[in-house]
Amino acid sequence: MEINYHTDKIWTIENFMEREECENLIAFSEEIGYEEAKVSFPEGAKMVKGLRNNERILFEDEELAGRLWERLAPFCPFKIENSIAVGLNEMFRFYRYEREQRFKRHIDGRFKRGESEESRITFLVYLNDNYKGGITKFDEVSIIPKIGTALCFIHEQKHEGIPIEEGIKYVLRSDVMYGN
Repeated sequence: MEINYHTDKIWTIENFMEREECENLIAFSEEIGYEEAKVSFPEGAKMVKGLRNNERILFEDEELAGRLWERLAPFCPFKIENSIAVGLNEMFRFYRYEREQRFKRHIDGRFKRGESEESRITFLVYLNDNYKGGITKFDEVSIIPKIGTALCFIHEQKHEGIPIEEGIKYVLRSDVMYGN
């Protein structure tokens, strides 16, 4: 695994997952089946196709969160402000983007678990790269997806998923949780 700092708040980890792991996760996600992705708001999730028109799956897996955190922990800040990294959120999301699907410019919100934990870092893994388009674009940098590469960034970074021109893009997403 090799870390690349694109800014002090955006970094990638090449070869975070092996090709076979990625292919198995894609097959697993297709077995579950995708549905249209909603957008989360403080008052609840809503369908907003003008902002986001991809598909997703929500699934909980504490074992997967533990395994991936073992790999990821050395590449994440131990402390942010007064909070210490405690692991990955066990609520995972698979995203699937087909032709002309995208997620327009937005900021990832923090997820609060109880009184003492909240997410601070977005963690995602590109599960394939056999498509055109689909770049993750930030104000300062654009990330070209590569199979098995993890992308991490502090939540408050404005970013967007550029539309797919050809093929299908698959992503696994979670969050790094911090607590007191």
